[in-house]
Amino acid sequence: MTETDENKRFSGIGIWKLLNEVPAGTMFVPLVISSIIVTITVHSGLGMSLWDYLGEPMKSMFGPSGQMLVIGLMLFCTGTMITGHDFVEVGERGIWVIFARLLPAYAIGAFVFVYYGPNGFAGIDAITLVCCLTSANAALYMGIIKPYADEPDRGAFPIMLIFSMPLLPFIFLSYFGSGSGGFTSEMMQVLSLLLPFFLGVLLGNLDPKIKQVFKGGNTILLPFLGFQFGSTIDLVKAFQGEIILVAVLLTAIYWAVTIIIPFIVDRYVLKRPGYAAMGSTALAGVSLVLPSMVSSFSFDGQLGSVFTSNSVSILAFVLLITNVLSPFFTKWTMNAYFKHHKADAERVFSDTHPELLAAVYDENGNYRNHHHNHEIFSRIFRSRSHDEDGTLIQVSTLNALMEGDYRGSKTVKEVLKDTDTGVGTYNGLDGEAIIYKGHAYVGRADGNVSEMGPDETFAFSITTRFNDNVDEDEISFGSIEDLKTKLEKYLDSHNYFFMIKMEGIFNVRVRSNFKQKQPYEPLYKVAGDQREFEYQDIEGSVIGIFSPNYVRGGSGKLHSRDKWNFCLSLA
Repeated sequence: MTETDENKRFSGIGIWKLLNEVPAGTMFVPLVISSIIVTITVHSGLGMSLWDYLGEPMKSMFGPSGQMLVIGLMLFCTGTMITGHDFVEVGERGIWVIFARLLPAYAIGAFVFVYYGPNGFAGIDAITLVCCLTSANAALYMGIIKPYADEPDRGAFPIMLIFSMPLLPFIFLSYFGSGSGGFTSEMMQVLSLLLPFFLGVLLGNLDPKIKQVFKGGNTILLPFLGFQFGSTIDLVKAFQGEIILVAVLLTAIYWAVTIIIPFIVDRYVLKRPGYAAMGSTALAGVSLVLPSMVSSFSFDGQLGSVFTSNSVSILAFVLLITNVLSPFFTKWTMNAYFKHHKADAERVFSDTHPELLAAVYDENGNYRNHHHNHEIFSRIFRSRSHDEDGTLIQVSTLNALMEGDYRGSKTVKEVLKDTDTGVGTYNGLDGEAIIYKGHAYVGRADGNVSEMGPDETFAFSITTRFNDNVDEDEISFGSIEDLKTKLEKYLDSHNYFFMIKMEGIFNVRVRSNFKQKQPYEPLYKVAGDQREFEYQDIEGSVIGIFSPNYVRGGSGKLHSRDKWNFCLSLA
């Protein structure tokens, strides 16, 4: 192969990475930027926001007039992710935590409307209170609970995502207020919120590729929603002492409602550690759109805008505080749980997260005071609005494969739900599994490569969601050993898993086994009948997975004795 320049090419300045390092940053940072721009332009003599001054399309892209379009698109994208199976999983446990969180929130909201009216109490109007208490940041929830979660916990995500959308709070507020067009107008607005969601559900279930296309839709839309929210905030008014005090009080009320009862249900009724309850104690950014949705409604003879003039500013403060502190609440809760409830921790995590117990307790079973420095726990503080946290998912173990256990367990659909790149094999040792760009392929012993259906099962796989927003290098090598040597400089530690993806022109030798029939024979016997193929100057991609020494030979062992395992992904 021809030598090429191995110097790094310019890979950007990491704006997206920075946004994701800030809690709720993909929405909150644009909100702050927009509010600064609007405040400057309003108070500098222009007399209006920059977006209004520039006109369309900037006015709708970054100003409040485009909020409902973005919300409609987000409802559609959310709908495409919902399947009937999600409701089955959430029914096992997650739904009870959600109910424990939302039922008191709506009950308190109704009480305030009935006894205090829309003016509310202590400077908190009833509309802003409902917008706040009924909201949960589902994306942050998934990031926080990931080190501890099992399938029922993860199954709560799509349902929590539904409840975090403004649909249910809007219906609730419609009961206490009335639109200018009366009941018919209110029902039409409810219908206009329902239709995008159910259209997304329908299309996402009819065609899985639609679900895949729109899976990251909300992530794309959140920054625009942030700019639109920020365009309604005048920082000169927002930083008045009264507004800040109201925001702090509302934050305290929010935590009282979202922590006390949900934690009791999670910890003492469901017999769980409590991380699911603590992980859902952060406000969702979309809650900021609700005040404008009901601003034209009449509450006790006055327009909703009279009561909600400072709502967005107050909710923005609550958003920042709760999204910053919620991961710490979860960490402190789990620290106390692991320290004082070792037997229960072993009951809960021994089957699903043995690596967690190994990080928390030493070889003598004693609690490690500094376990939170372990890489597993650092994930809590790298929560993303989308799945970029480096989670690696493995189906079965290589030891089981070596002993002849070729039975499939997880389906292609289940694995591709959370990952898009990796290697493995299918039920009955049916060829080499190649997971690439969200598709599952099989390279069989007859030399053919084809895509597998969603219901096919993996006997073994190791996969992740590949982050394409990383540095790219040009590299050349003359052999596999030469490649391994050159890859060493990219490993900042030999204690973690790494995955690389190389695109180029290769001279390769690949192998595959024929599908086996029961009763299965051990792999060392089967491997004698594998087929090998050589390709010269073939264009394609190669996936490489690095495994640490401490997992090779154990449950995390990979395909080869070497630290690196490579797989030709596509040609």
